[in-house]
Amino acid sequence: MADVRPSAPPATWLNFGSNDNDHDQEGGIVTKRKKRGNCWAICAGVSVLVIAAIVVALILLYVRVSHARDPTTLVNSITILHLPALLGGNSTDPNTNMTIVADVSLKNPNYFSAVFGESNTSVVYRGREVGSGKAPGGISRARKAVWMNITVDIILNRMLQVPGVFSDFASQEFSLESFTRIHTHTKILNLVQKNGQIDINCSYIYDVARQTTREAVCNSHLKMF
Repeated sequence: MADVRPSAPPATWLNFGSNDNDHDQEGGIVTKRKKRGNCWAICAGVSVLVIAAIVVALILLYVRVSHARDPTTLVNSITILHLPALLGGNSTDPNTNMTIVADVSLKNPNYFSAVFGESNTSVVYRGREVGSGKAPGGISRARKAVWMNITVDIILNRMLQVPGVFSDFASQEFSLESFTRIHTHTKILNLVQKNGQIDINCSYIYDVARQTTREAVCNSHLKMF
């Protein structure tokens, strides 16, 4: 009787490595997502830090500007035109005016620059306003001085009506006071503008014979708003 061989079991298809490849692909996608997430987190963190630094800088500058220090004013020289002719009696017209040209330096002690417009100056003699003038605008650089030439016209008719004027002319010296107001503004990082006002009060004695000034004292005050 012939031997009957048992039939071979059905073939089983083995897919070696298929599960590993799937896991690798899934792991790669997760890793890329994590990297992207980390990049976004880093970018967001850096952006927040930059914005916070800008905000802090703006606040510090705003506080510094709001608490700005007063400038320093120095009268370098004062020249009075037409005064010798008036004292010598060469001019009898009461409408003749004297002209005061003052060389003034204004030092900005702050760490920011400011733009100032045209200034107005009034001159007071023995308590009465006898003249006025203007000075051109400019830029006051941080921690630097700017020079200004202030020209003031003195109305002689007003001055001659002040008691004591002839005794001052005879002694060839007289005291004057001046008041100057300057409007200014500055910008913080070209974003925020702050306006200000500088008031300058000066007093000095003018020596007619030497045509010089002495005992010149100026007080300046800066107000930001």
